[in-house]
Amino acid sequence: MKNLGKVFEQNWRLSIPETTNIFYYRLKDTASSYYGGNNNLRFSQNNIADAFMYHCNNGANNLLILEYKSHKGKSLPLTCIRENQLNEMLLAGEKTGVIPMLIVFFSDIERCFSLNIKFVKEFLRNNDRKSIPIEYFEENGLEIEVIKLRTNYRYNIEDWLNNY
Repeated sequence: MKNLGKVFEQNWRLSIPETTNIFYYRLKDTASSYYGGNNNLRFSQNNIADAFMYHCNNGANNLLILEYKSHKGKSLPLTCIRENQLNEMLLAGEKTGVIPMLIVFFSDIERCFSLNIKFVKEFLRNNDRKSIPIEYFEENGLEIEVIKLRTNYRYNIEDWLNNY
């Protein structure tokens, strides 16, 4: 059985228009991801995120730091976000032109959102819930158009990049 998160990441990469001037780099998975998420492995490092995407938007050069999450249901469990990722992405987001984001695909309802990591921190500060409901993504994030193919999806990345 294929890992739905990895399929989501691959579909995202395949959605990047070849005609645009976008640099995209998918970070290599750590050894722990191959052993059920075991972070106690020796010599295992934790990446800040899943990928980097660089592009120019309305004259501004931006480096997007992207962490992908694919989840069933209408909320994203906070256990899906590692504390070191949250802290490192928040720190990176303090730099001009660096925009750290969660890209979340709610597979049951076929909806996708981007959410700036600063809104995740705000949610944690103001709520005692164990998951971020889809309503929070609707209010604070940006919905990304999902195009369903026969068995996979494509995402309207070009439109998203023009609106984030």
